[in-house]
Amino acid sequence: MKSNSLIRFMLFYFFMVGATGAFAPYINVYLEESKHLTGSEIGMITALSCLIGICIGPLWGMIGDRTQKYKLVLRLSMLGTLVALYFYYKASVYPMIILSATLLECLRLASAPMSDTITTNYCTSHNLNYGIIRAMGSLGYMLSGVFVGYLADYYGLDGPMFAIYALLLLEALLLTFFLPKEKVLRKHNKHKTPSLKRLLTNKQYVHILLITLFSYCAIESSMSYAGNHLITTLGSDHIVLSYLQMCLVLPEVLFLLFASQLIKRIGFSSFYLLSVGSVILRLVVYSFVPSSLLFLLISLLHCISLSMMCVGNLSFIQLVVPHDSIGLAITVLTSLGMLGRAIFGYLFGVIYQYKSSYGMFVISLILSLISLYFVLRTNFYCENK
Repeated sequence: MKSNSLIRFMLFYFFMVGATGAFAPYINVYLEESKHLTGSEIGMITALSCLIGICIGPLWGMIGDRTQKYKLVLRLSMLGTLVALYFYYKASVYPMIILSATLLECLRLASAPMSDTITTNYCTSHNLNYGIIRAMGSLGYMLSGVFVGYLADYYGLDGPMFAIYALLLLEALLLTFFLPKEKVLRKHNKHKTPSLKRLLTNKQYVHILLITLFSYCAIESSMSYAGNHLITTLGSDHIVLSYLQMCLVLPEVLFLLFASQLIKRIGFSSFYLLSVGSVILRLVVYSFVPSSLLFLLISLLHCISLSMMCVGNLSFIQLVVPHDSIGLAITVLTSLGMLGRAIFGYLFGVIYQYKSSYGMFVISLILSLISLYFVLRTNFYCENK
């Protein structure tokens, strides 16, 4: 029974995260090349869609925790995303692109935290390794991203990017009907609304948010322009984006398999120090070395910071957050990522347009040093059980 459930979760993550891999790495390149938008216009789309999504995000988590219908919320989110994706594909003028992007972000925002809530709850209660499941998602992300990059050289980005995103997401939606049934674990709290105020007074949880914001969110926001940097600044071909996906995700698949065991061996403090350190090293190379090859090679370290966001944060949340607020906690973490993307995304868009793409990585480097300061100054990441 456990093995069957594990396989179902792995397939679900393969398609759900794979759908994102067909879309997220290419959307800014698509907006620049196909819609002829400037860096600041792309940054404005990212900022507005994320800021509005932040207001909606915690509501998804509260609804999930309040009703315990995480799977239903997930399905509504995925179905809405498919509808919004159609309007995004059809949008041809700037205001409609902004509106479509905002709608898409608000609707798809619930998918990842609801999926993670369902999966981590099940893994915790059945003693399964969440990292193995998430690794399959990374594999799907890599394969879909490489496939879209390959097709883009022959057919352009417009058709392949949207079509593959929609097909993979539809597969994931269908698979939700085959996931294990949810158990209502907190009947005695059924009428208790999860408290955002109580969550934000949890110092250990807030510290996770700050470290994630200044390290993972910062570098991922700058990496959303990695395609623009490689193609426009460094003069690479589109196929290099496929190579980048492989360098980012292939090590990620392998590292996620052992991330949980690594945390148990070295502890949360050392794990977060390792993660932030890898971010700083990457950004030093991105900022000062004008080489596509070295850009690709140093991107192999992405697996460490991704493991912090996925396995490290979710594992720590399970330890320090009350169980009746898990869904809200994960959704707030996701919303914070959107806040970082909104602020950093717009800032980096302006820097890319008026300065250079190297400037984005320099700012990210400074932010990651702030994150390192928080890690070094805290003892929150000692074992908390």
